[in-house]
Amino acid sequence: MAGWILVKNDVMKLFTDSLSKNTLKKLAARAAKIVMKDTLLSISGKIDLESWLLVTKYRSVKSNFVYQELRSAGKIKIVITHGLGPKWSFFHKIYYMQMLKDLGRKASVDSTPNSLVIEIKNG
Repeated sequence: MAGWILVKNDVMKLFTDSLSKNTLKKLAARAAKIVMKDTLLSISGKIDLESWLLVTKYRSVKSNFVYQELRSAGKIKIVITHGLGPKWSFFHKIYYMQMLKDLGRKASVDSTPNSLVIEIKNG
């Protein structure tokens, strides 16, 4: 895939662990704005929720994370277990919230040190 690089999970954990929460928050919000539209367009040709779900699943599976997606009346719940620690969770909580906000979706993101729970209101 053009424009992407492979980095060992251990290296990414070292990188995120070395940054302050304030720096991670700023990076996550900026990265979400820069990355989302181009990534969605390059992979699916569309900028919408289904494309975002497709890319998020693809990215998670390629990273050897456990990805679960549950759909119920009016809600989509995603659980991503990454095992990269609390700062990785913090970064992605901000990252995914910004992306979903930019898609015009009401969502919440909760986290543990090794997982994320994303709940998106459908519709």
